[in-house]
Amino acid sequence: MMLSLPDYIIESTLFEGSRRIYYKARRTIDNLPVVLKACVGDPVDSGTLAQVLHEYGILKELDIEGMVRPLVLKNDANSLILILEDFKGECLKDIFQREKTTLDELLSIFIPLVSVLDKLHRQNIIHKDLQPENIFVDSDSGQVFLTDFSFATLLPKEDLRIQPPGGMNGSLSYMSPEQTGRMNRSLDYRTDFYSIGTLLFQAATGKLPFSDTDSLELVHSLLAKKPPSPSELDPDIPDVLSGIILRLLSKNAEDRYQRAWGLKADLEECQNRLRRYGKITSFSLGLHDIPDHFQVSPKLYGRERERNRLLNLFEQSSSGDTVLATVSGYSGIGKTSLVQEIYKPVTRKQGYFTAGKCDQFHRNVPYGVMTGAIQEMLRSLLSESDTKLQRWKSEILRTVGSEGQLLVDVVPNLELIIGPQPVVREVGSEEAQIRFNRVFLKFIGVFCNSQHPLVIFLDDLQWVDQPTLNLIELIIADGDLEHLFLIGAYRDNEVDPLHPLIVTLEKLKKATNRVHSISLSSLETPDVSQLLADSLHQEQGAVTKLASVILRQTDGNPFFIKQFLFSLYQKKQIFFDIESRFWKFELENILKMDVTENLIDLLIVRLQQVPDETLEMLRIAACIGNQFGIEMLSLFSGLLKSVCLKNLLPALREELITTTSELQLSAEIDVDDYAWVESFKFRHDRIHQAVYALIDEDEKKSIHHIIGHVMLEKVVGQKLEEVVFDILSHLNLARELIEKPDDRLELAKVNLLGGMKAKASAAFEPAFNYFRIGVGLLPDESWVDNYDLTLQLYAECVDLARICGQFLEMERWADVVKAKSCQPIDQVSVFKNLILANMARNRLNEALKTADDILTMLGDPLPVKKTPAEIREEIAATLNHLQGREIEDLLKLPLMQDPVKLAVMSIMNVVTAPAYISKPELMPSIACRVVNLSMEYGNTSFSIFLYTCFGAVLCAVTGDIEAGYRFGKLSMDLINRLDAEEFRGRVLHAFSGYINHWKNHLRETLDNSVSGYQCCIATGDFEFAGYNAYVISKHSFLSGRELNGIEKEIALYSQSLKRYKQETPLRFNQIFHQTVLNLLGKNEDPRLMIGQVYDERVMVPLHEQAGDYLAMIYYSFNKLILCYLFEDYYQAVHYANALETLFSENTGGPLALSVSCFYASLARLALYPQSSQVEQGQILENVAENQEKMKKWASHGPANYLHKFHLVEAERANIMNEDVEATKHYNQAIALAREHEFKNDEALANELAAKFWLSRGRTEFAALSMKRAYQCYAVWGASRKLMQLKSGYPSLIMLSAQEEEQVSVPILEFKPARSFFKGLDMDTMLKSFQTISSEIELNKLLTTLMRIVIENLGAEIGFLVLRRENELMIAAQGISSGDVIAVQPFVPLIEGENLPYGIIQYVARTQEHVVLKNATEIGPFTSDPYVVAQSPISVLCAPIVYQSRLSGVIYLENKLAPDMFSRDRLEVIKALSSQIAISIENANLYEARKNAEAQYRSIFENAVEGIFQSTLSGQFITANPAMARILGYDSPDELVTSVTNIQNEIYVNPEDRSRLFDILNKKKEAHGLEIQFLRKDGSKVWILLHARPVYDSNDQISIIEGFFADITERKRETEAIRISEEYLRKENTLLKSNFKDRYRFGNIIGKSMAMQEVYELILKAAAANANVIIYGESGTGKELVAQAIHELSDRKEKRFVPVNCGAIPENLLESEFFGYKKGAFTGAHADKSGYLDSADGGTLFLDEMGEINMNIQVKLLRVLEGSGYTPVGSQEIKKPDIRFISATHQDLQKLIRKGEFREDFFYRVHIIPVSLPPLRDRSEDIPLLIEHFMEQYGKGKNIPPVRGGVLEALQNHDWPGNVRELQNVIHRYVSLNRLDLVHPTGRSLTPETDGLVDLQGTMGAKYQETMDQFEQKLLQHILEKNQWHRENSARDLGLPSRTFYRKMKKYGLGRQQSPI
Repeated sequence: MMLSLPDYIIESTLFEGSRRIYYKARRTIDNLPVVLKACVGDPVDSGTLAQVLHEYGILKELDIEGMVRPLVLKNDANSLILILEDFKGECLKDIFQREKTTLDELLSIFIPLVSVLDKLHRQNIIHKDLQPENIFVDSDSGQVFLTDFSFATLLPKEDLRIQPPGGMNGSLSYMSPEQTGRMNRSLDYRTDFYSIGTLLFQAATGKLPFSDTDSLELVHSLLAKKPPSPSELDPDIPDVLSGIILRLLSKNAEDRYQRAWGLKADLEECQNRLRRYGKITSFSLGLHDIPDHFQVSPKLYGRERERNRLLNLFEQSSSGDTVLATVSGYSGIGKTSLVQEIYKPVTRKQGYFTAGKCDQFHRNVPYGVMTGAIQEMLRSLLSESDTKLQRWKSEILRTVGSEGQLLVDVVPNLELIIGPQPVVREVGSEEAQIRFNRVFLKFIGVFCNSQHPLVIFLDDLQWVDQPTLNLIELIIADGDLEHLFLIGAYRDNEVDPLHPLIVTLEKLKKATNRVHSISLSSLETPDVSQLLADSLHQEQGAVTKLASVILRQTDGNPFFIKQFLFSLYQKKQIFFDIESRFWKFELENILKMDVTENLIDLLIVRLQQVPDETLEMLRIAACIGNQFGIEMLSLFSGLLKSVCLKNLLPALREELITTTSELQLSAEIDVDDYAWVESFKFRHDRIHQAVYALIDEDEKKSIHHIIGHVMLEKVVGQKLEEVVFDILSHLNLARELIEKPDDRLELAKVNLLGGMKAKASAAFEPAFNYFRIGVGLLPDESWVDNYDLTLQLYAECVDLARICGQFLEMERWADVVKAKSCQPIDQVSVFKNLILANMARNRLNEALKTADDILTMLGDPLPVKKTPAEIREEIAATLNHLQGREIEDLLKLPLMQDPVKLAVMSIMNVVTAPAYISKPELMPSIACRVVNLSMEYGNTSFSIFLYTCFGAVLCAVTGDIEAGYRFGKLSMDLINRLDAEEFRGRVLHAFSGYINHWKNHLRETLDNSVSGYQCCIATGDFEFAGYNAYVISKHSFLSGRELNGIEKEIALYSQSLKRYKQETPLRFNQIFHQTVLNLLGKNEDPRLMIGQVYDERVMVPLHEQAGDYLAMIYYSFNKLILCYLFEDYYQAVHYANALETLFSENTGGPLALSVSCFYASLARLALYPQSSQVEQGQILENVAENQEKMKKWASHGPANYLHKFHLVEAERANIMNEDVEATKHYNQAIALAREHEFKNDEALANELAAKFWLSRGRTEFAALSMKRAYQCYAVWGASRKLMQLKSGYPSLIMLSAQEEEQVSVPILEFKPARSFFKGLDMDTMLKSFQTISSEIELNKLLTTLMRIVIENLGAEIGFLVLRRENELMIAAQGISSGDVIAVQPFVPLIEGENLPYGIIQYVARTQEHVVLKNATEIGPFTSDPYVVAQSPISVLCAPIVYQSRLSGVIYLENKLAPDMFSRDRLEVIKALSSQIAISIENANLYEARKNAEAQYRSIFENAVEGIFQSTLSGQFITANPAMARILGYDSPDELVTSVTNIQNEIYVNPEDRSRLFDILNKKKEAHGLEIQFLRKDGSKVWILLHARPVYDSNDQISIIEGFFADITERKRETEAIRISEEYLRKENTLLKSNFKDRYRFGNIIGKSMAMQEVYELILKAAAANANVIIYGESGTGKELVAQAIHELSDRKEKRFVPVNCGAIPENLLESEFFGYKKGAFTGAHADKSGYLDSADGGTLFLDEMGEINMNIQVKLLRVLEGSGYTPVGSQEIKKPDIRFISATHQDLQKLIRKGEFREDFFYRVHIIPVSLPPLRDRSEDIPLLIEHFMEQYGKGKNIPPVRGGVLEALQNHDWPGNVRELQNVIHRYVSLNRLDLVHPTGRSLTPETDGLVDLQGTMGAKYQETMDQFEQKLLQHILEKNQWHRENSARDLGLPSRTFYRKMKKYGLGRQQSPI
């Protein structure tokens, strides 16, 4: 090619390459030497022209030595000529071709080349086409020139779309792997380094690293093959140079040189050593390779100690312990990062690591975080083998038994492993909780073992739900689990000491040594120094001063440090010095900087440095939320998703955002690859806040309005609730922009929904805000037009204002509701809140007045005060209302429906507290009323608490503690039944404060109150949270817990009550608090309650003014204790008297009632010696009365009261000088107090014993007791009491130094109470399609396909797994090394280290793609055995799905670099996998077609059926040997040739062939025609014919084909059966007519129509094998019917086993029915068969089936369904063959409705129902029955027949006992000659005046016979009157004894049992 360009003279060709040609020329105008660059090929190609323009644009802006500057761009014949400055040099390609360069020449070329490249990269230009044709070398000057910038990129990083090899920009042989577009990363300057490596390789070895000529194969080599070592190819190449080349040729850009100067430095070092030593000696590479892009080191700093501690704790758990470690610290301190550090060590030791995270807005989901962790663990099981999965299933089911559904309810995915589970039975609340905990712990235990210890990480526990806390507490406190390591992380700045999490942790720490705390503090100077040294690539000492500055500014918070460093970098105070190639910082400037203390400001400065388009994306994203989807971002920004992602890339690089998916998006991700990532999130909340702060307020509203509106339009129904908070976060901010009334009303409704959801999550402030906004959106006339919505919003505002403590605002909302509401019932919730608010402010009388107002409006005002007698009468009436029911039966009451009564109950529920506190005399009436309402109208959730209140009344008023306790337990069970968790806290308060202490130890009540407090806080019931809090304080104090600890605890509860504005319980709490402070010595006079928290001088008048009756009780109670303990007995008695007056009105059962009796008795006895005789008598009488109560209380709750009883008895014996009794009682009191850990009472008992001994002059005993008292007071912490004892009894308390130290008051630690394929490679697709069309043989197809996939996707190893017969089989395996493709003979996929079994199984089961960027570091398979053993890096595994079903799985891996499989590669594999499936299907079809003829011939020849084809005219076309054999011909040929007319020669009845044609014409096919054919010998054969027509192209029948079977033998058998059945029918008919005109059916007698119908049903039931159920009253003959059915059935040879279900004790049912094995239980000395064994093969008759309990019904149902049964104590499953016949007299449908009979069981037994009529409905059968029974019992006797009026009377009798009763009457008549009908009432229906003989019955009899009858009747009558006493009977008749005995013998009289 020669140019002809005006103004230029071409002198020579400099170089002609494949794409460009260079000419030496001169410009004619000035004779300037120039170089002309022209294109080779089509001069008008638009792509070529664009490249020239692109190159010119880049070069004209550059002024770099080694770059040839452009002079001008000229147009020549539609071609562009680039005029360049003249340069000297030879093309590197010519140099390579001419001769091999020496090492020094090589280095002399590449050092300046790299230097030029360095300058180019500094200008942010990537060349992208470094190859020999584009490099010129001037050998004279050593200068290197770089040319051809056609493909150069102007940006530091470029995001490329995948391009096919033929269209890639650059020269493929010199291209980097990522530049091929097949890696999941974008391009940067390091792609040029790879090209340099290729050039160096070529220069050193004379060849290219990969010699492939096919472009696809070359691409595969670039991606998946390691280049050979140059030093191995040529030993003369130094190892160091070889190492440099291989480093440049790394597949992973991060493993190459990072900057050109680092490469240049190593090359220069090589040249220096070569020139100095004559060879290149070894040295460390990359020492000067320091990157110039600022990046904070991602390592974890300053946490080595904490990391090691976690690992040590893991080792401890691995050894068999259960360990809990908590990691706490401020947000951003690195808690999660620390825990993640142990993930790899755990998995390396085959441990399981799973994690769950608490959700702030789903805190009301029970076990949420724990089940989240378990679900994550279950996901990993899906990658296990089928064998292992089955093993897991078996182990889980073996462990949890039939209670698996309990786990499925909370972990739904578990059902995928263990299958559907049976429903579990309902139990009581406590049992249910215990059962769940037990099952859950057993389930967790399945995964905890020495081979696989389990680590569960629970994050963000500051939002944990209470059930999870309870479970954690049980796991750790119980300690039964082994090899379990629980880790919990929480923000310690978001919890206080009363937070449930902290309370639980503190409790566990005191109870066990299994809890370990790790608190993360700020980083220290050395840590920050090391972070800076690593980030700035300097020595640690060089950055120490900078570290100190940063530490001061950031307080050592890692996140703040990172942001501050980025800020310094953006302000160029940290920078990279190009000349020195080191990172530097301006320390002086940094010190002078005005650094903000606000992290947000710091982040804003950093954000302002990102590109505008990126910041705009972030602003929109910030309005969306912390997480934002790319689709949503695109929708709101109006930009394509790909553009949005491109705009976000700078934010990704700056680590401002990250992805939310498992695939970690790096800065190198392909810009158009948006489908990889569905959503992003800000890296930290603070970054989100900073971006949001940059948005103008008006703009915020506009953006939020659009976002919220679009989100609202996209959701409907229940989905709205899921995203309601997100929607409201936008629309509420923009509500000013919403003007349409309908839109505002709609938003008000959404706010109501959001408020309700937030309220349910205990997020009360947000909920209140939603409700207030909702009200503000309502139109003016909303009370008229939208009444319900308006009422609900206002009512919720009232409620939330109270909860949030905004009482004045609450009253304003309430006034509106009271004024605007339509009816009283609409005001109920408002009045409830007013009552509660008055309570919170201690306005008790106002609370009661408010309650009375609304109750009066509802027609049920508060009760009035009653006398004690009236109260007891009212309680008795309430208990009588039970009407014989047990208390527990109230659980089954229906639900209350009456809305007014429901409203009354709700008010009563809240009025109990103010009534009890202010007017306790009303409590019994209130409690009785609500219990009566519940019993009359049904249960409601409000009944729950009120039942407990009634229980408290029973305990205190009637002393019926057991009944009261049962009512308390009833409430607990009702909570679970009604799912009313919001009442649990209230019930726990009332139960523990007023009931439980009467029976159980105070410690148990304490735990209940703590649980109650936490429940109330969680549900927002702050009033009862307060009541629980003061009960905790009270019971802690009275149970003798250590005073220092409980003082701190009480103070914390007081703070909580102040925060929640609960004044009433706060005052109670303060009273006990001051008492504790007095005992601790915080008050000068311990008897006076004047101190830090309570001043009686101020507070007592306030109590009286407020009518706070309970506060006065607690004040007097504490004064009584203090005055007594500090020996002011007169004042103690004063307060005891005051308490008696107060308690006379009290009708609850607080602990103070009993304890005050204790101290009152002690105080009065202390005054006894100095009292008058009258007073002494009163004292003893009073003490005796108290002791009587105490004795009763001690009988119910000895742990709390028995030692108190003994101590008072000891004091009473003391004053009465009964020293022996006194000593005994003192000792018992001390021992019992010590045993039950009442340290306060033990101290007091020892003190009083010491005083007793002192008064008796026994100082040695007194000293011993006083020392013990002193020690006990010291342990209790009563410092003031110690001072009193030391000053009062110095001689008794003379302690040694050691003793003094031992009894010093301990300062104890606080112990709480508890598109299509974008950029798709078409070369690959075409090659794939060509392969499919050319390869039809399966093995060749698999080999070729595997090679294509491996080559094109850059894989080293690949597996093709196909599903065969529902089993995964390895079909092909490929290895790129050596191009080995092995086709397997479909080997089963087996688990092991040599196969990626787990990944393949996971993909097969889930049909999800798996793409792992670095399988050994990230993702769920890091601990997979194959991954651990083989260390694959990049992994792609995809399902092969064909026609919506899994055909197989393809697995690919690459061990050379991460991120090898991009999104487009996945699209390639998707397309290829579909083609693979189709190709394999086609290959299989081909194989099938190849084998089809042989298979068909085999079937045709060997079939036992006759197969044929025939013409319509009646000629056989083909026939198989079986057909010839059946028809008697020697061969098919003989048959075909012999038979010419099928209709006449084959068909016995020619009409059958006509019938066949009719069927074929109508139905197209004929099936199962029974036809007779003629054989060759003339005999006949029955055949079963199947035939179909075959149609021609005109849709006309052309031939008939079919087959037939010889059924001659079957026809003979059928005829025999028919004859047998006819015989049986006749036999049955004969049987039915055997008895007097067919009135007898076996042992069943009756001629009535009803009985005739029964006979027919018996016959039908006998002929069937279905289950039968017989209905009928007792005595109707149900068992006879069952026997008749059995005897007439096929089972008559087997056993008929009758079972009376009602006669078997319930505890024996299972063993009787199913039998048992020896040793199954105590007394099981041998195996025993059950009824089911006995009835096997026969009939089991279940009489009175309605009596079977539900448990046995379930087990019998399994037998009926074929699942069999297991004998007790056996593992064997038996499956008997039994026919069930059941009988009952009950209405089973009614039992089903009542829940007492299973519906599914009913439908299994109710197949053939037989109803037996009662005897009264078939009176015409009575004469037959009488005659039968008289024949039965009267054989050999001359008994008159029953006729006339007697027979009529018998027929008119109602016979309640049916036939059995008639049988007994006749039996008695035959035996006694007397008919005596007895009514069920017991009244005889035969009048006494009728005489002993029925004269009508004797009509026609002879005289002597009549007299004999009379005499016999007379004797029997007298004997019966005398109860068969013979002497008395003879005496009454005036007969001698011998005569009387003879007559008795004559008539056979004696006691007899009537047969049935």
